[in-house]
Amino acid sequence: YATTNLMGDGIGIYNGATRGHDRLLAAGYRLLAYAGVERTIRHLEGLGDSDQFIFLHTADLHPWPYPLFQITSSVQARLTLTERLSGAEGSTPSPYLRATPLSAAACIQGIRDLDRALGTLFAYLEQHYTPDEYLVNIYSDHGVPVFSEHHYIVSPEMTHAAWMMRGAGVPAGITVSEITSTVDIYPTLAHILHFPVGEYVDGVLPQIFGGSGREIAFSNSLYPGRTYCLRARTREHTFHLESADTLLPNGTVDLARAVTACYPRGEEGIAGREIDDPSLRSFFYPRVRDFLTGIASNGEVFPPPKEV
Repeated sequence: YATTNLMGDGIGIYNGATRGHDRLLAAGYRLLAYAGVERTIRHLEGLGDSDQFIFLHTADLHPWPYPLFQITSSVQARLTLTERLSGAEGSTPSPYLRATPLSAAACIQGIRDLDRALGTLFAYLEQHYTPDEYLVNIYSDHGVPVFSEHHYIVSPEMTHAAWMMRGAGVPAGITVSEITSTVDIYPTLAHILHFPVGEYVDGVLPQIFGGSGREIAFSNSLYPGRTYCLRARTREHTFHLESADTLLPNGTVDLARAVTACYPRGEEGIAGREIDDPSLRSFFYPRVRDFLTGIASNGEVFPPPKEV
């Protein structure tokens, strides 16, 4: 394949996700879909004889702190002055932004902008390729906080996201409700595109593609200076954990005094809805313990000088 990251923030250079790509165009923050779609079409027209693996990272509906980032003009122009100024509270990290008229309107407009741009790309693919000549894989790496009535960093609004596929090897017109994780994308693409996957890969092939499926999915927040938060979910239940201590810059935390609880999936985090069930603990505890390997510090702290 000719491997290209035509739009992205460059994180894949450091974590290895784009290791080996032939071409990388990295420019953080200004990642608008219409520009990425135009780059993709030009790339396909210029290199039409190659087998392409193209990665686009867009951020049309990503929430940003308002004083530092301008909201799209189509939103600013139609809101009242009071609504335009709502939520301007400084450089709050985007996962902790609150629901305001401006943040909600900006997100909805971002969805419309993304949908319109992707429609252009999909129309091009349908006009120039047969269904067995392309595979489109769309996913979001996280949710947004701007519609949450009660904000929590690993709430369903923050951690549930869409994953859509179409093209060669994908059953058409089917919506499934399997539990999946971002790490499942790799083995799924490998299965459809027929390339090998090492045993060390954490991902699971979903049942819709003939795999075993996932029995549990983990969502966690590692933000230095804040408490560590984890929710592990099955189809019926949620396991909740939050540390008493804050996360160190090295990504570890002492979990000795962590708060834990089990909930029904639809009532997670609601006081009084906790379930005290030995069978749930015997299911969640060993799986969560394995997941926390490398995060739990066991109270041992060896900070480099800048962390002291």
